[in-house]
Amino acid sequence: MSKRVSRRDFARMMAVGGASLFSASLISKLFAAENLAGDARRAGFGDPQLEKGSLSTWGRLKFRCVNGDGTDWSVHPYGDINLIQQINDVTTSSISETWHVADIGSLDEMAKFPLLFMHAENTADLTPQEVRNLREYLLRGGFLYAEDCVMGKCHHHQGPGNWDFFFRGMLKTLRQIIPEATCERLPLDHPIFSTYFDLPRGQPHMQGIAHGAFGLIHNKRLLAYLSPSDAHCGWASESFFGPEKTKECLKIGTNVYLYAMTH
Repeated sequence: MSKRVSRRDFARMMAVGGASLFSASLISKLFAAENLAGDARRAGFGDPQLEKGSLSTWGRLKFRCVNGDGTDWSVHPYGDINLIQQINDVTTSSISETWHVADIGSLDEMAKFPLLFMHAENTADLTPQEVRNLREYLLRGGFLYAEDCVMGKCHHHQGPGNWDFFFRGMLKTLRQIIPEATCERLPLDHPIFSTYFDLPRGQPHMQGIAHGAFGLIHNKRLLAYLSPSDAHCGWASESFFGPEKTKECLKIGTNVYLYAMTH
């Protein structure tokens, strides 16, 4: 039987070590001059009071995709680091600027992280045990942030009608792993879109098919956030979508992380 704890308590289960993959920060160029953090606080939609100095960690989920693809999950790790630097720079949170990996085959590895980021271009191919691990992780208080890497390194997509393999596969998987939960498109007034930055149009759409953001909700708690829009490429480099859209990508990543840590 799952032991349910608050996510704030779960966030204190911190991992140590892991390979560091540092990159040049996008933050000073994109955010400092505009003081967007101050604008966000003045607008009244918040700076969630996380405990500064209580170091948290970010984990990337390792999993297989169809056709035995064991590397699709790992594209652009420096994008994660850029987002972490953004969150540390503009909020009161402290996240280790280190890229950690949690194998979906190990619940113990997954349970070290309050949030796991899951990213791929192709459809995830999970074993029954891995599905059980993901269910247990979420019911214990963990949070899954899953996003479609629309134009990744594997070039699975053959045209605009096929630009959502990962999204469609994960939508089906999330509905199966916790059938008693609901998985639905999040309304634009959902608090995740105003947790720190105000995003009145919801999930910023970068590329692929604009399904909107979906959430897995159980007992009124958001367990997982699923995006089809590839904001992660915006975290990785300004060159993908340009500076203005890159800001939007970093904003939604910040909001999702802070929402997960404070709800």
